[in-house]
Amino acid sequence: MADFKIKSLSNVMGAEITGLDLNNKLSDEDKKKLIKAITDHLVICIKNQNLSAKKLVEISKIFGTPKKYFVKDETIENIPEVIVVHK
Repeated sequence: MADFKIKSLSNVMGAEITGLDLNNKLSDEDKKKLIKAITDHLVICIKNQNLSAKKLVEISKIFGTPKKYFVKDETIENIPEVIVVHK
């Protein structure tokens, strides 16, 4: 089990999670804690992550089934669940 902290960012919504490396295997307890965080705060920010597109899809499955995006030009090749955002 990872020892990560959840800090509320406002009394309306939003939380920052620190001390968690999503590249490491998460225990069932860690997954429950993440689900509770997003349920309680609606939006979570987990900073300083270096995730591959495949790992991002794997992590998103903790919260449900990721949707496949239909515009192929805006997704990563062979990974339609990840949309590329250009700045």
